[in-house]
Amino acid sequence: MTAKTLQRDTQVPSKQGHGCLSTIRGGLKWFGIVLVTLTILGIGYQTVATELDKRAFTPPGQLYDVGGYRMHMVCMGEGRSAVILDAGEVSLGAWIQPIVAQSTQVCAFDRAGYGWSELAPEPRDALHRAAELHDLLDVAGVEAPYILAGHSIGGLFSRVYRSQYPDEVIGMVLIDATHPDTFDRQGESIQTMQTMATISSVAARVGLMRLFAAGQNFSLPESDNAALIADTATNRYWDSQREDLAAFEAILDQGRAAGDLGDLPLAVLVALTYPEGPARETERALQIELAALSSNSSYQEIEGAGHITLLTDSQYAAQVSETILAVVEALRSNQIPAS
Repeated sequence: MTAKTLQRDTQVPSKQGHGCLSTIRGGLKWFGIVLVTLTILGIGYQTVATELDKRAFTPPGQLYDVGGYRMHMVCMGEGRSAVILDAGEVSLGAWIQPIVAQSTQVCAFDRAGYGWSELAPEPRDALHRAAELHDLLDVAGVEAPYILAGHSIGGLFSRVYRSQYPDEVIGMVLIDATHPDTFDRQGESIQTMQTMATISSVAARVGLMRLFAAGQNFSLPESDNAALIADTATNRYWDSQREDLAAFEAILDQGRAAGDLGDLPLAVLVALTYPEGPARETERALQIELAALSSNSSYQEIEGAGHITLLTDSQYAAQVSETILAVVEALRSNQIPAS
């Protein structure tokens, strides 16, 4: 074989390799163009849809300035010792608030960054949450003392509020409330939740979380259901989720430091969500520990209810309302809530 033939033979693969690289570069180029185009379209879709939702869903309550940002709250009914619903979304009080309002004043508020409340510059830990609720109630003219009804992480916030303002709280209802040791004892990863919240915050900006939220049915009245879907589709909602989870370990530590409740009238409502087994028994034990925070407490498991459906399903929400009203009546007559 001549040198010329060898040279020709070695050049053929080089041309083939060059062709493959050109194809890959071309593919990546078009992939980049498509990705940028979809991103721009997604951002546009999210921006327009969010603006339309703002026009469609106006605040049902009042917005109050609490020091450079505004928070939203709805109050119904009359009577001393107002019930304060801390469920994060005012829509989640849709079934409960009207029932409780028949007997006393009851206020549902949106935490900063959710619902119609604006983002807050302060850290999102429990101590700051307690301070901003205190300011909100003061500005709105809702006089203490209060009965705090906290759902999920709102139950932990209620405990921290009471630790900071003990003279303002005369009763409490913990509705499937977060125990500070839940994640450690159930082996759940806070870091995974934080990562998912960051991803969701990015996805929201191109409209992906809006697409995921579309068509959900929370079993709320139609207008409340639509408003909740619109809220969970916003960039602000997912930014707030990310910030909350960034502060989550501090929140749990502050919950542990909140201490017990002495003889404060306390009702604990539980929806056991784990299947039968060790995890379910740990779930039950954690909730029983919350009931043990007060020497004047009751404990009730609501059969069939889920963590969210305790508030969004009208049947379960009616049971929650009855328990809140039982605490109200017990305080009026200085009786211990029935166990």
